[in-house]
Amino acid sequence: MKLDFNKKEVQSWLDILFNSLHSAILIVNQDNKIQYINHAAEGFFKSSSKACLHQDLTVFVAKKNIIYEYIKEVLAVGSSLIIHDFNLQVCDENKTADIEMAPLGPLGKPSGVITIISEFGLSQSLKEESRVRDRLSMMGTLALGLAHEIRNPLGGIRGAAQMLTQEKDPQEREEYSKMIISEVDRLNALLTQLLDFNKPRKLTLAPMNLNQVLDEVMKLQYIEIHKRLKVKMFLDPSLPLVMADSHVLKQAVLNLIKNACEAMPKEGTLFLQTRFNRDARRLFSQGKRTPVAELVIRDSGTGIKKEHLEDLFTPFFTTKSEGTGLGLMVTQKIIQEHHGVLEINSEKDQGTQVTIYLPFASFKS
Repeated sequence: MKLDFNKKEVQSWLDILFNSLHSAILIVNQDNKIQYINHAAEGFFKSSSKACLHQDLTVFVAKKNIIYEYIKEVLAVGSSLIIHDFNLQVCDENKTADIEMAPLGPLGKPSGVITIISEFGLSQSLKEESRVRDRLSMMGTLALGLAHEIRNPLGGIRGAAQMLTQEKDPQEREEYSKMIISEVDRLNALLTQLLDFNKPRKLTLAPMNLNQVLDEVMKLQYIEIHKRLKVKMFLDPSLPLVMADSHVLKQAVLNLIKNACEAMPKEGTLFLQTRFNRDARRLFSQGKRTPVAELVIRDSGTGIKKEHLEDLFTPFFTTKSEGTGLGLMVTQKIIQEHHGVLEINSEKDQGTQVTIYLPFASFKS
């Protein structure tokens, strides 16, 4: 059976649909004049639809707000935009919301923008409850992991101490003393890592050449890497400088390169690349297009099982027999302190790729 709907019916159903939503819906034209708002938007802007229609958006949202930049971008590019945790000053009141924008009108020539505004309310409360549960779960995981990591060396210390009290041979007593010192050092290193992770780090940021950082790390690992692995490097010489603390960033890169090498215990290929990413929209600046530097570290090792990927940044989770499960967690924190993003992609028996995204110190297109 064929169904035909006239324009009035469709308009009526759209009104019913839009007005049944909890998210505010706002449509503006190219001049930022309000063409439509739903019931939720009336509450958001504290005004009736009749009072809002054909008014300039600046009556409700301050002219300096970056939302006007986003409207211009959607109209110019003709594609949608998602912004999380966006701050809006509406009628002298600060509000935080997730915003999605999409162009309206003919393809390539939009004449307006539809904006969906999801204000933080019940959904934010639910998110906060989820964060509390996640924190409690993390504390439990941390406690269990710490207990496990401490119990092993404590057992070794106790056993060595018992043998030390019974042993008469000076050489054997020296060996047991060394065992105790070694296990104590292991415990101290573990606790130092935990303290370093929780301690606020004061970074000395300066414009930095990412290629130079990678080159210096590779020189430190030259003998270890080149005696059994092939290395392929593709560095972009025109890459703009990033803002970084050289010492701390080297630590993060070194951790990742060591992980890649350990994933190839006998032989393999280590692939390193720096490159320019003009549009890291998903990762930075609340969804706005942002040029960033990328550092790619890829190995041809055993890869990571799919079920383990989501646990990689969990404290004390490790697939290594000698690992503590803190290295990746510390590395991720370092990249976040540099306002960057760390991504890991891997498949079992297909190797692993780690990508670091870092914003430029300054950039002019």
